[in-house]
Amino acid sequence: MAEAHQAVAFQFTVTPEGLDFQLSREAVRQLYLAAVHSWKKRLVRAKNSFLSGVYPASPSSWMVVVVATAGSCYCHVDPSLGLIGRIQSWLPHGESLSPEARTAVSTVLFSTGAWLGAVLLFRSLLRLLLSYHGWMFEPHGRMSRRTRLWIVSGTRGGPGGDGGDRGSGGDGGDGEMGDRGEMGVLGELWEM
Repeated sequence: MAEAHQAVAFQFTVTPEGLDFQLSREAVRQLYLAAVHSWKKRLVRAKNSFLSGVYPASPSSWMVVVVATAGSCYCHVDPSLGLIGRIQSWLPHGESLSPEARTAVSTVLFSTGAWLGAVLLFRSLLRLLLSYHGWMFEPHGRMSRRTRLWIVSGTRGGPGGDGGDRGSGGDGGDGEMGDRGEMGVLGELWEM
């Protein structure tokens, strides 16, 4: 019976004087640790979501863009072609922000926008480059122009094909594609 009494974490009784509430110190500690563990997992999930959302780039590349833009503004070179000045004019004037602070905020806003634009551009280029599967359906020993362009653009980092026709090109009809698998085809393309 003593073990069952110790296992009770919350205990309350109603008396004529009011409500008597007793709380186990260990139960409160376990609730606190569970909440801390939950928030840690939530923060890690948010960090991973952010990092996967800006995949081709990294947060350090954002800092490089901000520093490069701020340095060029310090040297009186405007990389934004007047956009930083326009952002400055939209920011509040007066005592809330000094002119230097308005310049810094507008530079960071422009740099962030440029960085996000580059991230979206790189993501779309990667999607185009990695979505071409026409090379898998070509006969052994021959390569179409589209596949050659895809290989060249892939090695040079440029845009890829437009997805290609999955059904065109055929597989040669001899069942060789299934025997070799993907690595055999990639090795074959590498040798050409």
